[in-house]
Amino acid sequence: MVVGPLRWLAAMTVVYTFLRHLLKISQLGGAIVRRTLASVLVAIVVCAAVPASAQGAAGAGKLELTIVPGGWLSFTQGEERPEPGFGQSLAGGTFTVNWSMVGIEAELFAAPGRPQNLDFGTRSVNQGSPMVVLDSVNLVVPLAGNSRTAVPYVTGGLGEVTIMRTSDNVLQPDTETLTAGSFGGGVKWYTEGRWGFRGDYRFTAVRSKFDAPGSFFGREFRKSHRIYGALVVKLISR
Repeated sequence: MVVGPLRWLAAMTVVYTFLRHLLKISQLGGAIVRRTLASVLVAIVVCAAVPASAQGAAGAGKLELTIVPGGWLSFTQGEERPEPGFGQSLAGGTFTVNWSMVGIEAELFAAPGRPQNLDFGTRSVNQGSPMVVLDSVNLVVPLAGNSRTAVPYVTGGLGEVTIMRTSDNVLQPDTETLTAGSFGGGVKWYTEGRWGFRGDYRFTAVRSKFDAPGSFFGREFRKSHRIYGALVVKLISR
């Protein structure tokens, strides 16, 4: 049987990535990031104190894959510098390790650029936006436990937003990776078999960099909204 070792390997990989992000964020600092980190740590303590509920056939799997065929990512416009707001579709997936009252999730998404109107202050241009790559590790807290057919949850985590270099070298002269914190929630609905469905919303705060290249993204604190519908596969059932 290789299920046990695979489960623990997946769990340790997620935990390692989570701790790596925690270390990076704590070194960089920032009020928004510190509040996000504090919220995640408080949630860990609270969930550790809650006794595990009985496991049943319905509900979350011990190890899950979420397949996201489509969603929408929208960044708000910068408030001080003329960095434009923009939106584009995304796709990707997540791996989640679940316990009775908590889960840890690693996610990766890509949002390809598309032609759209971009407002640089009072100047508006129609141009293709860069591709955006999102990666993060999140704590997922089911509001009524993981052993139900419908599982509403809240989630928060730490990660990175990468703005890819544009081919014309105008909007984004170089690829830039920025630290981000996110929180949100959603609902998972499970069948008695290995399948389920999921709807998720996430708010993300992206930390600025003074020396970020170009005038498109990075020199100002930015906010984004993300929503998606997805298929959930129980790789390891309860």
